[in-house]
Amino acid sequence: MVVWLALGFEITTFRSIVRPIRHDGLREMVRVFVSLIAFFGAYGGATAHPHVFIDSQSRLIFGAEKTLSAVAHKWVFDEAFSAFAVQGLDENRDGIYTREELVELAQVNVDSLAEFDFFTFLDLGETPIDFTTPIDYWLDHDGSRLTLNFTLPLADPINLDGRTAQIQVFDPTIFVAFFMDQEKAATIEGAIDGCRSIYEGVEEREIDASTNFTDDFLASLDAVDEFAAQFAEVVKISCT
Repeated sequence: MVVWLALGFEITTFRSIVRPIRHDGLREMVRVFVSLIAFFGAYGGATAHPHVFIDSQSRLIFGAEKTLSAVAHKWVFDEAFSAFAVQGLDENRDGIYTREELVELAQVNVDSLAEFDFFTFLDLGETPIDFTTPIDYWLDHDGSRLTLNFTLPLADPINLDGRTAQIQVFDPTIFVAFFMDQEKAATIEGAIDGCRSIYEGVEEREIDASTNFTDDFLASLDAVDEFAAQFAEVVKISCT
């Protein structure tokens, strides 16, 4: 449910709003961003899903003997959310957001993403594969867009010799929309002979004509809902 900022207090500046929210997580920050858009009337239908758009690239990190050990992500946020997220973070006011100035925001990102399984779903057959705490994470800003880099180690590395896994990156609540780079959707890292990744896109599916895609329906989706998975892009990973 969107937190409407118009209730009970006056909005003065973005900075006064953003700083208290940062410690509550990325999703809450997104919700406030959407509320601000609605409050100021910047867009019609500001409560429609999704609210944030991310261009996604991933690297599949292999160890010895065709064993997948980690997934490294590079997520580039849309300009509107990026502009909101960095408000008040340019400490020296030079117009450049350095990694050092973005350290706290990067921490908030990876901490809050844990609640949503990092929007990363890796399956070996019918078995979901778990990840551990993210490592090697940081944020960059190119002047208009934020990029979050982080690595997710597998809780138990999996040997893919003669086997096939698949990975999807999506938000089950459809609050955030991910778009894979078809050329770099999930590339193999490491000198692994016989291993490959194939971008398969979104499988064509029939949609139940009775489904009413209202805001209420989309808001009812939760982090364990499988509805969005049917429409998420798929990359298959196999070794021979």
